[in-house]
Amino acid sequence: MIAAIAINLRFIRLGFSRCDRSHFTGLLSFSIWTFLSSGGLLIFTYADTILIGIFMTEADVGIYRVAFQLTSVASFMVIALHTVLFPRISKWHAENELKKIENSLTQAFTYSLFLAVPVAAGGIILSDKLLYFLYGAVFEVGVPALIILLFAQTANIFMYLQTMCLNAMDKPRTSFYITAVSAVVNIILNVLLIPIFGISGAAVASLITMMMNAGLSYVMLKSLVHVRINTKSILNLIIAAFIMSGFILVYIHISPIQNFIGLVLILALGALIYLVTVLGIDRSIRNDLKGLLHTMNFPIIQ
Repeated sequence: MIAAIAINLRFIRLGFSRCDRSHFTGLLSFSIWTFLSSGGLLIFTYADTILIGIFMTEADVGIYRVAFQLTSVASFMVIALHTVLFPRISKWHAENELKKIENSLTQAFTYSLFLAVPVAAGGIILSDKLLYFLYGAVFEVGVPALIILLFAQTANIFMYLQTMCLNAMDKPRTSFYITAVSAVVNIILNVLLIPIFGISGAAVASLITMMMNAGLSYVMLKSLVHVRINTKSILNLIIAAFIMSGFILVYIHISPIQNFIGLVLILALGALIYLVTVLGIDRSIRNDLKGLLHTMNFPIIQ
């Protein structure tokens, strides 16, 4: 973090400035709903872990958090897109350029699923191997929770992008209401399901509340902009994931995974097959990636 600050200061000039009560009042009036929404999101994120600790053992907490951490790889792309899109959508909303918001949101769904779909498919097939070789045999009991959380992370894409869009379009109060309702439902479901199903119950609670949050945010957002998904591209992603999954199943049947190196090898081969398949069957994604690489002076896709 210190190194990052040093690098940033090389390009950004910062200095102390005088402020008074009016600055704090203005900041509070602007950000109060965002602050409350963030608090609700924290409750939503950690309620399951806290309640597992209350109803179960410390070991169960560790297994659940490891499974959750592993599935968070599927959300890597959506976090990056959130950072990039928020200021742009805010600017487009101020300039009443709603079409740009709609197109960007559609592309954000597609490229978030570009990573989440293969991670979910591969994670389901290799769930026991991932937990065994990455964390140890004791963590294999978390396989059911891991599989459920993979689906939850997919729902999280729509929840995260749509609530981000609401906040960027000056609707933080609406976003807070949605998050608050979801947090309450999440706590209730965890209290009901954890004593019966253990950490798998916590994973189910997360899946249900993320889906509910995504549904509520969609209902509120569609009154502001036209929310749509690129059905053709997403279908192509699913087809490529099926092809990748077929390869993985055949491979591990012929050559079972014996060690960590074998796991890394099958993950790399599966990722390569998925990428080649997607680029081969989806022209729009191929052209977008070609344009991106071209701007980086690395035009390798023809």
